[in-house]
Amino acid sequence: MDRDRVAAELPASVVAWLDAYGASEGTWTALARDRAVVIGRRLLSSDGEGGWDGEVRRILLDDASPAVRAIVPLLPVGARRWTARDIARAVCSYLDLAGADALRRVLRVPPLVTQQPD
Repeated sequence: MDRDRVAAELPASVVAWLDAYGASEGTWTALARDRAVVIGRRLLSSDGEGGWDGEVRRILLDDASPAVRAIVPLLPVGARRWTARDIARAVCSYLDLAGADALRRVLRVPPLVTQQPD
C-alpha cells in the first residue's frame, strides 16, 4: 500500500492525527481500501462514460482527488465505457493494493442512497 498516495486523499488534519497517534499499518490499509471504493465510484460516475465521452473525461481530470486525476490518463480511451474491472485494476495499481477482484465486486454494487425525511 502506498501510504503517501493514500494520505494525499485525506484532509491534512486527519493525516496529522493518524501520525500523532501512531496509526497502525492495518488502519492505513483499511483507509486505503475505503478510499479505493470512493475513487473507483468517482471514476465510474456517469456509468463509466469517461472511456468515450471527452467532457466526462475533462471533468474527471479536474477532480479534487489526486488519485482520480492521476488515474484518468492511464485508462483506455475509445468507443466503450470504462468497466468496474478497468477501474478496479487501475485504482489498486495506483494505491499499490492487492484485491482488484474484490474491489471490482464492490464497485458493481450500487452505493446505498439514503433520503432524509422532508
